[in-house]
Amino acid sequence: MYMKLPEYKAVAISQKNIVGGSSRPCILEVENEKGESQGFYVVKIFKNESENNNSTLNEALTWALCKEFELKTPKAALVYVDDLFLQQLGKVDNEAGCYFGTQLLAETIEINLNKLEIYELENIFAFDLFVHNTDRRNNNPNLLLIKDEVYLIDHEKAFANTETNDEKSHQECCQHITQNSSNSHICYAKLKKK
Repeated sequence: MYMKLPEYKAVAISQKNIVGGSSRPCILEVENEKGESQGFYVVKIFKNESENNNSTLNEALTWALCKEFELKTPKAALVYVDDLFLQQLGKVDNEAGCYFGTQLLAETIEINLNKLEIYELENIFAFDLFVHNTDRRNNNPNLLLIKDEVYLIDHEKAFANTETNDEKSHQECCQHITQNSSNSHICYAKLKKK
């Protein structure tokens, strides 16, 4: 199935630099090419993207994979942010262009792993191993809970150490995800006890 992200344009700033994320995302109101409001999106404006570390591409690819594997993730779009908005956001080192954004979800609550079924934990853990996501940790879960549904977010660091595509890089990713520390995967300890 071919999935295409819609392209929107930022038209207003709702919040600069959300606290808690290393990428300091912002909340922008966006509209489509017809000028119709599409609501508010959490937009990550990355700088210094290169061929080997393209966070926008990582986010878009993992969003598509979440959809393909029927894992919940917020609606996403590529959001065009012009130079004026970049200045207003204090991101003067960035270039005008399209950045990854997800629809702002209302009424999210902090994740409680005890409320998740084992199969949900297994699916999240397996997905993160598959995409080499080393950033869903105990101290940074990158999961949102809305009612009884878990949404996966924040995949900019997916495909870690995949440039060489060898067995060693895969083993390093697995070791990082399964180490017994605050940096271990959020699901690891619960699955290990199973």
